[in-house]
Amino acid sequence: MAALQLIHILQVFNSTLYNYGFDAHPFKVQWYNYLAETKYHLPYEKDTIAFTIIGRPDMFEKAFKTFVCNQTRKPLVDTDYKFIMFYMKKIQQIFDRLELFSYSYFTTKLEYQP
Repeated sequence: MAALQLIHILQVFNSTLYNYGFDAHPFKVQWYNYLAETKYHLPYEKDTIAFTIIGRPDMFEKAFKTFVCNQTRKPLVDTDYKFIMFYMKKIQQIFDRLELFSYSYFTTKLEYQP
């Protein structure tokens, strides 16, 4: 991936998610897999660029409270998972071929969510 493409993708991630209290940071899958236990390895080519999305302290006020308040008519089951996927879908709307993954807090596997 060319440096300019990476910069563009990072700008889109951060311009989309910043107002909700998130930051995006790229990393190379090879670097991650080198440091992680085998059961946590990402199943991609070593030169694949991935992003970690980090919630800043203001994420709770800017995004989470609003999300929970809008879910009042639905049971609050897997709220944290639904919350993250709600905001990741905002990115997916921009990059229609993006594969979204969510790490489950309760298992050691990655789960694909279309």
